[in-house]
Amino acid sequence: MRACPCSCACDGRVVIRITVSKRSFFIFHLLYKPGIGILNSAIHNLIYSLRINDSVYQFFLNPHKINFAMTRLFFCFPAIILISLMMTGCKTNASSDNAAALPNDSLDTAAMKKIVEERNLVYDNAFVNGDSVTVMDHFTEDAIAFPPNTEQVIGKKAIAPLISQFLKFGIRKFIDETTRVIGAGEYIIEEGNFFLGGENGTTLDKGKYICVWKKESGKWKVCSNMWNTSLPMAAEKK
Repeated sequence: MRACPCSCACDGRVVIRITVSKRSFFIFHLLYKPGIGILNSAIHNLIYSLRINDSVYQFFLNPHKINFAMTRLFFCFPAIILISLMMTGCKTNASSDNAAALPNDSLDTAAMKKIVEERNLVYDNAFVNGDSVTVMDHFTEDAIAFPPNTEQVIGKKAIAPLISQFLKFGIRKFIDETTRVIGAGEYIIEEGNFFLGGENGTTLDKGKYICVWKKESGKWKVCSNMWNTSLPMAAEKK
C-alpha cells in the first residue's frame, strides 16, 4: 500500500478504487441510459437494488461492496444485451409485417395515379383490340363488378361473360380518365370518367366509375368496379 500523493487523509488503495468505480459507473450510464424504455427501466431497477444513489461516494468507500457490485454488473450485462437484441429484433419484424400488410404506404398520390393510369391504358387498348385474356387479367380472382341496371357480378369467372358481351359492342375508342386516387391501407381507390367510342366517331357511352385496386401476384388489379352512364335516359316508348 502506498501513500496518497495529495494532502487528504486517505490511502492509495481507496483512491484507486474510487477512480475505477466512478469510471465504470459513468460508462455504464453513458452506454445504456439512452436505450429502449424497458432496458432503461431495468438499468434503474438494477441501480436501485445496488443502493447506488446520491451518496455514491460513501458506497464506493467499502472495497467489499465495490467487488460485489461489479460482480453483479458483470453477470447482468449479458442479460441486458440479450434483452436489447430481442427488442430490436421484435421492432424489425413488426416493421416488416407492417410493410407487407400495407404495400402502398410508401406511395404518394402521384405514384398511385401513375400506377392506375398505366394499368387502365393496357385495359382500354385490350378492349379495343378484342383481347379478352388481357382484359380479364385486369381483375382479381375475387373481383366484384357493379354494372348499371342489373345485379352485381361476383368473381372473375362470373365477370368473364359480361366482358364478352361488351367486346361485341364494336368499341373503337376506350378512354379512362382518372380524376382522383386515395390510398386506403392495402388498397387504392380510384375515381374517374370513361368514354366509349364507336365507328365514325360516334359515342357509344360515357359516364363515371369507381374502382378499388389491390395487389394480386405482385400486380395491381381491380377488385371492385362500379360504373354508370352520364347519357340521358332514352324516352320510354308508348
